[in-house]
Amino acid sequence: MASFIWENKFNSGIESMDAQRKRIFECMTMIYRDIADFGNKCDSINGLLDQLEILCQIHYLDEEQLMDDLKYPLAADHKLQHDLFLATLDQFKVDNKQCHTVSTLNDFIKLRETFITHMLNDTMVLSEFIKQSPLYSSANTSH
Repeated sequence: MASFIWENKFNSGIESMDAQRKRIFECMTMIYRDIADFGNKCDSINGLLDQLEILCQIHYLDEEQLMDDLKYPLAADHKLQHDLFLATLDQFKVDNKQCHTVSTLNDFIKLRETFITHMLNDTMVLSEFIKQSPLYSSANTSH
């Protein structure tokens, strides 16, 4: 089983962003476990995928608003990564009995790795930009 444990290195130091990303990560862990459990029906996985999509949309909207407010110079590229990730989520919605395959499990692991890579790279750069902004204290509490 792949390790789905939140690590301190994922923390950006911006509490509101970290809390949202932890919830996304936890939802991904539940989806992974359901895909790996061949006794579950795919309907529950689709519901969790819907929940994951909503969590991501909320997080991305908050992050994008913050980028706009702070005039983040890499905002367009960062937003593109958000759009691509959300588009990938749709590929996991499946009919009954199609979710419990090695291929689906491996594809979901890759999706999780994409999310982690985004957290460790793009989001950390954004976080440092936010923390250096004179508006950081208000940005940290309002989003």
